[in-house]
Amino acid sequence: MKRSKNSLAMHPQGVIPVLGIDVSKLSLDACMITETVIAHHRVRNDEGGHRQLHAWARAFSPQYCACLESTGSYGEAIAKYLFAEQVAVSVVNPSQTAAFAKAHLLRTKTDKVDAESIARFARAMLLEGQLPRFEARSEEQNELQELVRHRDALVTQRQQMINRNGDAEHTAIKRSNQELIEMIDRQIKQIEAEIRKLIGSQQRLKAQVELLTSIPGVGPVTATTVLAELPAIERFSKPNQVAAYAGLTPRTRHSGSRTPLSQPISKTGNQRLRKSLYMAALVALRANPVMKQFAARLHQKGKAPKKVIVAIMRKMTHLMYAILKHGIPFNPDHIKNIAITN
Repeated sequence: MKRSKNSLAMHPQGVIPVLGIDVSKLSLDACMITETVIAHHRVRNDEGGHRQLHAWARAFSPQYCACLESTGSYGEAIAKYLFAEQVAVSVVNPSQTAAFAKAHLLRTKTDKVDAESIARFARAMLLEGQLPRFEARSEEQNELQELVRHRDALVTQRQQMINRNGDAEHTAIKRSNQELIEMIDRQIKQIEAEIRKLIGSQQRLKAQVELLTSIPGVGPVTATTVLAELPAIERFSKPNQVAAYAGLTPRTRHSGSRTPLSQPISKTGNQRLRKSLYMAALVALRANPVMKQFAARLHQKGKAPKKVIVAIMRKMTHLMYAILKHGIPFNPDHIKNIAITN
């Protein structure tokens, strides 16, 4: 199988030892698999524990590959620490490791078993040349992501309060809910001001936001979400890789002579990015001339509305890739050619 450009390579002498790490808030459960040994170790999830885990792993081999699941902020510190120590690090989607465990009939679920399952998954993917490579993000990217995700959490909280207020009957409860909604509105405005301040202070981020918002259908919220969730555009060599990162590539379902009626998307990508692209696609259907023409052709071919939306989302990732890669704002006269040739 051909190795992906952004995947970890095998050592010339074979598969290097693999360290699987199951992450929790307070601890890290690790499993080291070499050609001859399977060993387990647990450390605290703090700076001292990170140093201890690295020293323990190096006792097996000075070179090893570490793999952990992308499960939020708890694993970011160990991934960054090992990356800084020149360890080959991979952060994978939990649904992939879960599918691997299910395929291998692993019915027991403990932190120790999970760590070993992650290590076995990483070893198998490394052999196929399909283990994704982790790359540390810049401090500005980390700060933008934290701000954008906090804004999203506030927006979700606000909608929950609106829904709750709609069900309330007592006047005092309605008044209380309305006060909370107004407080959240103020917090959202404050966070959005911080996002604008950060972007204004970073020339690269500012230029990228301007490029993305030149696409009809992409507003400041979508642009900042894309930049917060997407790795550096230089990491990708083709627009399809961006679509795959967002979980928008088709998942083939085929058995025997039966042709499936539908090809659902994989969804093994960044859910936040996918959600943002969905909202952008809905707006683009009305405001983006290229997307409107593209959707019309799909409708003429008899494509279902849901499939058209997904196709628009994929096309949007192609446009974003081309625009960011070439530094050229959206122009319906030439942007289609750029997207196709890359």
